Amino acid sequence: MIGRRLTMRAHVERNVAVGKNGWNAPAAPDYQPHGVLPCFAWAPKAGVDVVDSKKVAVQQDVRMMIALGAELLPGDRVAQITNAKGDAVLFRGPLRIEGEIDFKHNHREVALVRVG
Repeated sequence: MIGRRLTMRAHVERNVAVGKNGWNAPAAPDYQPHGVLPCFAWAPKAGVDVVDSKKVAVQQDVRMMIALGAELLPGDRVAQITNAKGDAVLFRGPLRIEGEIDFKHNHREVALVRVG
């Protein structure tokens, strides 16, 4: 039912860093390709300028729906979202997961944020 709606592909990366650094803090993240998930993504609004005293950045919010059984964890990030063939990039990344992965009645939905 939802499968026909998932016309895009999310290229998911997962942090594979383990252990601690020399100061006993978590090791620096090391994101590696994890898999490609069928998805559907959209940008609900245009980019927002984030300004502080030293820099200006553009924040782009993206929403993405995935199948119920898709393997996506809160610590993952999306390198890019392409069309089904993989020959056109629709959303450049990396996009980090913002908040929780929401359960809907026939799919899961997640908010993604790209700052740059």
